[in-house]
Amino acid sequence: MKIGTTVVVAAMLSVTAGFYFYSENKTVENQKAEARVVQPSESAQVGQTEPKQMDKVKVEMVKVGFDNRSWKEGFRDINEQSQMIEYVLSNETVHNWSELVTVQYFPGARNPQQLFDVTKDKVKQLGIQSEFKLVNQTEKELVYGWYVEDQPKKGIPAQVEISRIIQVDEGTYWLHYAIKSKDPSKKGIDDWTNRLSAVKISE
Repeated sequence: MKIGTTVVVAAMLSVTAGFYFYSENKTVENQKAEARVVQPSESAQVGQTEPKQMDKVKVEMVKVGFDNRSWKEGFRDINEQSQMIEYVLSNETVHNWSELVTVQYFPGARNPQQLFDVTKDKVKQLGIQSEFKLVNQTEKELVYGWYVEDQPKKGIPAQVEISRIIQVDEGTYWLHYAIKSKDPSKKGIDDWTNRLSAVKISE
């Protein structure tokens, strides 16, 4: 399954408010049929203020500090309930990736701690063997990492993700970096933690 942020296949729809899972033993016919763990309908409404209609593509204005490799936009899904852009390395796709960067936006401010807690609970309910680590937290921001063990019977390869949740006046941004690896380099994870933490959000 595809993590990051990252559906337990078609049953859980397309956009999540959290992680993504890619199933290596199931053919995905449509990007929106990929497995996602936490959806806006389940978690993004936690601690939510009344959302306002979106009048611009806010995720396009989020400038992630990519490394010196070549990246490209692999997929986007923009609607009134949420916005998402997924970036992959130039020689990969969202169906076959080794590293994935995702930028999401949901209208309506949501409490980062509550979203984090709901995400952990959902992953536990799904029986996914994983470990979460809180990296940094303020009143309106939260950075965390999580590791997913290799689970061949469920088609889930080992993966690591760094995520940052940012609450703003009229919405919530959720940034993700995911890598499929049992043991990614500490420097690489630290570098991406710093990159996501350095992203400036301007409303």
